[in-house]
Amino acid sequence: MVDEPIKLNGLKKLYNIDHFKPETKAKMENFNILILPEVDKSNGEVIGFYEEASDFYKYLKATLPDISIDYYENEGEFKTYELHAADVWIPTVLMDADNLKMIFGITMGLPVSIIANFMYDYIHKKYFADDDDKVAHAKMIIKEADKETFLEYEGPVSGIKDVSEWVKK
Repeated sequence: MVDEPIKLNGLKKLYNIDHFKPETKAKMENFNILILPEVDKSNGEVIGFYEEASDFYKYLKATLPDISIDYYENEGEFKTYELHAADVWIPTVLMDADNLKMIFGITMGLPVSIIANFMYDYIHKKYFADDDDKVAHAKMIIKEADKETFLEYEGPVSGIKDVSEWVKK
C-alpha cells in the first residue's frame, strides 16, 4: 500500500533512494516539471507510476512544448501500476515554481492554478465525463526557493481546477 508521497524535505529522501542512478538524480538539480513515481514510505521502494502517468505526460508535453517535463525514473525502467477503481489518479507533479514563474511571466503567486487547470482539462478531454461523474486524485509538490509545499486534491473532477479546494499537507 502506498503511503502519502514523500514530502519535499522528503525530496532529499527521494533523491537519495538507492534505486535511482546518478543521471536520474541529476534531474532534481534543474527541472521545470517532474512526474514522480509513487514510493512506499515504509521501505523506500519505488512502486511505479500511476497508469495515467504516460498519457498525462504526453498531454503536458503537447500543451507546454517549451517547458522541460520529465519522469523522475531511471532510463528504461519505467513501470506503472494499476489501481482498480473508477477514480482518476493523476501522477504526483513536482514543479519548480521559480522557473515556471519566469516561463509563464508570473510575478506573484504560484503557477499551481495553471497546472491544476491542465489537470482538469486533461481529465475532462480524456474521459468525456461530466465534471462530477468521476473522482479525481492529484498531488503537487511546489519547490520555491528553499521552501517546499505539498498539495493534495481528492474529490469531484470539477473541483480540481479550484486551487482553494486543494489541501495543504
